[in-house]
Amino acid sequence: MDGLNLFDPATDTFTRYYHRPGDPTSLSHNTVMSLYVAPQPEQDPVLWVGAIEGQLNRFDPATQKFTAYPLSDNLIESILPAADGALWIATLGSGLFRFDPQHQTLQRYRHQDHNLSSLSGDLLRALYRDRSGTLWMTTHTSGVNKYDPQHQKFFLYQHHPASPDSLSASNVFVLYHDTADQIWIGTQGGGLNRLNPHTGVFTRYQHDPKQPGSLSHNLVGAVYEDRQGTLWVGAFGGGLNKFDRETRDFTSYLHDDSDPHSISENNVMAIFEDQSGILWVGTVYGGLNAFDRERESFRAYRNDPSDPDSLINKPNRPIKINGWLIIITDLQPGIVIISTSQVVNCCTR
Repeated sequence: MDGLNLFDPATDTFTRYYHRPGDPTSLSHNTVMSLYVAPQPEQDPVLWVGAIEGQLNRFDPATQKFTAYPLSDNLIESILPAADGALWIATLGSGLFRFDPQHQTLQRYRHQDHNLSSLSGDLLRALYRDRSGTLWMTTHTSGVNKYDPQHQKFFLYQHHPASPDSLSASNVFVLYHDTADQIWIGTQGGGLNRLNPHTGVFTRYQHDPKQPGSLSHNLVGAVYEDRQGTLWVGAFGGGLNKFDRETRDFTSYLHDDSDPHSISENNVMAIFEDQSGILWVGTVYGGLNAFDRERESFRAYRNDPSDPDSLINKPNRPIKINGWLIIITDLQPGIVIISTSQVVNCCTR
């Protein structure tokens, strides 16, 4: 892997940071899994970097040096700030950590077989905070956890085969809290779920080849609500879906070889609306798409080996937003910066 890349829009230049063996102030590993930018009053923000082998890195922009904090032997999948300045850290195999940088304290939460209020599993995928401030965790095999900080307990939402009102599958890719106070959960193989947080009841939306208007595929990798309140769903193998809340039907946007303005490919793993209103759709193999919702047409940004300014697109490396491989940020009008674990790409609109 190629470490961490920092783009300076003022100079239009990149600074690249690598692991240097024998230098404890360098990046701990060149494979970066998660990022979090922590703002500081009247100072440059601090960058927290989650790498493989359980290393949390703090980058100080003033000294241009890294400080590594070894947490575990597993991947750091997600970093999320707590209200008091601490960091929540999700790992793939070592559970959940709460790290206080100021006091250098570390608290760990793991699954305990005989404790129903413990974390449901240690294979965490991502962390989310809903609009009320509640912390949620998605897992690879054990559903969704909601954390109660007052009692330091975890509440589990899991698939129960005998209950149609339960979560449709326990391998969870994504969780999203919309403006209507509904929790949307995308799963691997179980489609899309809508959780009413007040009743605990799930409503399932799944692909049915006999039902026009159903979800295009049951592997859901992205959920996003735009400024107009429209819910967009990305499916692995099913392209982009637009959900009509009144009819409960989905409109699917799929790749068409004969249509250059169709989505670049059907494995959608990221959706994001920028400040100008463009809907960006990230795919696994087809690069990044800018979707014009009025014309219902896509413009693809792909890797072109002959063009050094084109989008980097590594095979089998999904483009993901906020915590995995990609972050999209508006730095100035007309510019989108796309930051991956390989490189930072700049697209002029």
